[in-house]
Amino acid sequence: MVTSRSPDRPRPRPSSACDVELLDYPDGALAQVPAELLSRHVLKAAARANANLLLVFDEGGITGHPDHRQATRAASLFAWRARLPVLAWAWNSEWRQG
Repeated sequence: MVTSRSPDRPRPRPSSACDVELLDYPDGALAQVPAELLSRHVLKAAARANANLLLVFDEGGITGHPDHRQATRAASLFAWRARLPVLAWAWNSEWRQG
């Protein structure tokens, strides 16, 4: 999660852009977890960081991995509801081949 400064929000903690929380979902099974449920994890993390922007994978999950795609869906769902801007991290397929 990445935070940025906004005039109408307090300054985020310096470490908020580096907060990492590993959840206990098995690798490869995240796509089976409803985005609604996962978005609650995003809500908690965003509240801890006082986020006013979310950085997510692009819709393809960068590599197309189902877990990454579902994580993006969940974060985007939360951002839409919270009216937060989303910045998608994308990777040009030509760069992967190089």
